[in-house]
Amino acid sequence: MSVPAPNLQNMTIPQLLQALTAGAVGSAMHQQAAFMLQFRIAEKHAEAGAQGATASNVMATATRDLARFTRALVWATWALFLVGGTTAALTIIQVLKALGLIR
Repeated sequence: MSVPAPNLQNMTIPQLLQALTAGAVGSAMHQQAAFMLQFRIAEKHAEAGAQGATASNVMATATRDLARFTRALVWATWALFLVGGTTAALTIIQVLKALGLIR
């Protein structure tokens, strides 16, 4: 007479581990606990993959925003460099005029 295996679908991973070690190897309980344990672990891996993908998308958006901000800073730096160079050139011209070296 065969006894059907109990339903282990609602058990957590620790409960499944306990059921796995409690049953005799090869018994219906042991086989179903091993199967459900593999299924639960696969579910956890799928959840972790989905969370990783979501985090990756958020990080990519943040990186694009940072790149845009950095690009603006580079343009501002070049503008300041140009203004500084122009100011230096005009100052040199004024000094040379004041010294009478150029007219």
